[in-house]
Amino acid sequence: MRLSRYTRLSLVAFMMALFFPFAMRGQGASSDVLSRVVAKASTVKTISADFVQEKDLSILNDKMVSKGKMYYDGGMLRWEYLTPYQYLFVMNGSKVLLQSSNSTVSSSVQSNEMYREIAKIISETVTGKGLGDAGGNFTVKMDSSSKGNVAVLTPKKGQMKKFFKEVRLHFGDDDGVKKVELVEATGDKTEISLTDIKYNTQIDKALFEIR
Repeated sequence: MRLSRYTRLSLVAFMMALFFPFAMRGQGASSDVLSRVVAKASTVKTISADFVQEKDLSILNDKMVSKGKMYYDGGMLRWEYLTPYQYLFVMNGSKVLLQSSNSTVSSSVQSNEMYREIAKIISETVTGKGLGDAGGNFTVKMDSSSKGNVAVLTPKKGQMKKFFKEVRLHFGDDDGVKKVELVEATGDKTEISLTDIKYNTQIDKALFEIR
């Protein structure tokens, strides 16, 4: 079983939203807003939230909407679609689980380039190494207005530049990410909104089990 492009983009968006502040941690905060975002991220150990994902399809003038739940705990990740279809992605250590309504596949992180990249990001963040030179991979601009604070990331190179024209991270009053917008090179846009966000609460480890 392979991840669809739609799901891959969603995971990339979530990983960027979750770990962007850690990437900037060693770069020096360029604004008061960014300083607060980095400080907020340093306190986060676990996250659970509901999400609504909307994808605008430019050529069809239509919108795909899906909903689900996500959990993150100390390097373990669970991303689960509940409607309009059921699909599950779990990463725990060196193992990955993909599960749909009619199929379940477990494999090694090393079996897929995207799995390896996600595992690398999680590992470096958990161990406190940060994500390296964020400024070398993105042009980062912080925009503040009456509607809130937004980090606008423009990819400079590699696969990110190939797929994305721009990534926008919207922060709430608590300086945590509330919404992610992915503007693709094709003109399509994916938006993921997080609700009922809980930080640093106990999460059942069974949610991350891979057998």
